[in-house]
Amino acid sequence: MMNRKIEKGSELDDDEVQKLLRSLVKQRRDSIEQYEKAGRQELVDKEQAEISLIETYLPQAASTAEIEAAVVAAIAETGASSIKDMGKVMKAAQAALAGKNADGKVVADTVKAKLTPA
Repeated sequence: MMNRKIEKGSELDDDEVQKLLRSLVKQRRDSIEQYEKAGRQELVDKEQAEISLIETYLPQAASTAEIEAAVVAAIAETGASSIKDMGKVMKAAQAALAGKNADGKVVADTVKAKLTPA
């Protein structure tokens, strides 16, 4: 946080702090994926513990049902009909979920599932 404060040249507001914390969680999830592939369970456990700690400072994560509802509403709002419209739907869904600490990967996976013909 100190580095971000120095980069910005002033105090961070709540939104900036939350964005930073979400970024730290994302970095750790990416690390977990790599450690699991390498068979390094002790490092996976360490990263998961750090995620748990960081998440105590974030608002409660959006539920799967909330994410799905936001995606369905975003598809209706944007008139999306194919996977080509994913960017528009993601933007609208993320806006609807602002402040609810929604995992971008889960949102993207939900959008893909809804826009891909069965």
